[in-house]
Amino acid sequence: YPLRRQRQMCIRDRIRYPLGIPYSLIREMAEDVQVITLVSNNSQANTVLNLYQSNNVNTANCSFLVAPSDSYWTRDYGPWFIFDGNNEPGIVDFPYNRPRPNDNNVPPKVAELLGINLYGMNVIHTGGNMMADGYQIGASTDLVYDENTQSSAQIAQKFEDYLGITRYDVTIDPLGDYIK
Repeated sequence: YPLRRQRQMCIRDRIRYPLGIPYSLIREMAEDVQVITLVSNNSQANTVLNLYQSNNVNTANCSFLVAPSDSYWTRDYGPWFIFDGNNEPGIVDFPYNRPRPNDNNVPPKVAELLGINLYGMNVIHTGGNMMADGYQIGASTDLVYDENTQSSAQIAQKFEDYLGITRYDVTIDPLGDYIK
């Protein structure tokens, strides 16, 4: 599986129950990385563990974070992982652009669970609207400009300061969709 080789660069994947992805994908992820599943309580964690076992997921690579959440879109509200100037892992947290307060509170809880630093970046965003290549280049749609009162230069500076993005390309939504 070529995907498996690419995924080895990841340390952890995070998902939320009730799930929005198939067990076959979770099974594949758990072969290579630690999968953290966001659950609302310990009873739900036990339910998920049983579901994983019945679907042949490698539960040795599964753990749980008990925290309330509003949606399963962890890609959008989940933490952005970075390495700081001392090559230590950390999390950059941004104000999530949806009215889902429990979702917005997840990144600090992940940082606490993992015992890593949390850095607050005051740029309203959704994680699904940010792509980075690992070589200091990032891209988003112009939704980031629509939802912030900061100038494009101020936003670009924060992306450089917090994420190491030296080239931040912002483009129009190619689909012309409200969600961008």
